[in-house]
Amino acid sequence: MISPSEITVRRLRLRAGHRTLLALDDARLPIEKPLLVIHAPSGTGKSLLFRALCGYVPRGLAGEVDVALGSNDEAVYASALHRETFHVSRNFRYVAQSSANTFSPFRSLRRQMLDVRRTDGPRPEEIAGPLGVARLLADDVYSYEISTGQTQRLAFVRAVCSGGRVLFCDEITSGLDPDNEARMLDACRQAVADLGLRFVISSHRPVEGVDVEVCTLSPTTIVPIAKDAGPRPVAGQEIGS
Repeated sequence: MISPSEITVRRLRLRAGHRTLLALDDARLPIEKPLLVIHAPSGTGKSLLFRALCGYVPRGLAGEVDVALGSNDEAVYASALHRETFHVSRNFRYVAQSSANTFSPFRSLRRQMLDVRRTDGPRPEEIAGPLGVARLLADDVYSYEISTGQTQRLAFVRAVCSGGRVLFCDEITSGLDPDNEARMLDACRQAVADLGLRFVISSHRPVEGVDVEVCTLSPTTIVPIAKDAGPRPVAGQEIGS
């Protein structure tokens, strides 16, 4: 499978009542490199953008999204966004910053992993092993028995195994110690090498490497930042338009 080089957000609006929170037009997310890192201050809409692109918006918000994957408009989808919709696109998956509600306390973690795993996808243990959480996929382990950091890593495993081509990971390393943060980023790179996935990661900390593209975000623009040049603005539209 040839990996796409960009995501084009043709139009995205996200509103709370009459107030517009995000307003993007013809904004491009470059994903030619394996990891795209979005650096932006808190409150600029990183989580809202990730959720909206994956078809999920918080209760009380609404809007619309029109997005294309790849330079040939592959897998284009457009949808009205309403609360509690999820996985509008079969190509995108969302890994939340807080994974507390990712797993049900009433069924084993292993069973929940197998429920979402695609038949041609990797085995959960293959992804969980390098992250140090494979032992938690025994038949008798439940979500209330594990730590927040372990839950965060297993949420990542679940998203990788569930299919999709681009994973939007919302500060997935924020609750991890340096060793486990390094493991998580290595797992992203391994999933790129083995499965051809791409990752869009929001982070407050720098992520270094030749395989990393960096952008910043405002409610109306996405700005790629070249390592040897200043930012290049990408088309956006004024809030309220």
